[in-house]
Amino acid sequence: MNAIAWIAMIFTPPLLFSMLVLGYVARRGAPVLATVGAAMSFVAYANWGAAGNVDYLTYIMGREGYSVAEITSLVDATYDHPVAMISSIGWVIGHILGMILLGIALARSGVVARWVGVVLAVSQPVHLVAAVIVPSRPLDVLGGWGLTTLGFVMVSVAIWRMSDDEFDARPLAGR
Repeated sequence: MNAIAWIAMIFTPPLLFSMLVLGYVARRGAPVLATVGAAMSFVAYANWGAAGNVDYLTYIMGREGYSVAEITSLVDATYDHPVAMISSIGWVIGHILGMILLGIALARSGVVARWVGVVLAVSQPVHLVAAVIVPSRPLDVLGGWGLTTLGFVMVSVAIWRMSDDEFDARPLAGR
């Protein structure tokens, strides 16, 4: 849990920024989808912290000798707060639907091969299935977040190869 706390501190800002960048490059093929998808994803990730960082809380309480019952009681109370409930529901809807919309927009953008957009569009629904419906850590790591990572890498490579003029290209006419 300590490692996760440090990783989250380091990688959450780039994660937030990546949603905006994906939306920016995807706007060429589907400006409305890209904007809505980027906004939903950004807000979902940004507001996730409003639910309370129970991972970090659990780690600290366990380290300090609190019992499992005490930790569970505090975590339950944290999640029962209306802000935590709203941000949790927003997180689930926002990061899944936002990624679907961003994936579709990227598939239409011409920035990457169409399959990359499809991979991103299906990655978070696979994550939902693997994390909630039919719990499977290997499916989630490979099919959910693994596909998201693959898609992000492919978009990053495409952006890396772009000239400044290509990166700042206007949306395609008629879309």
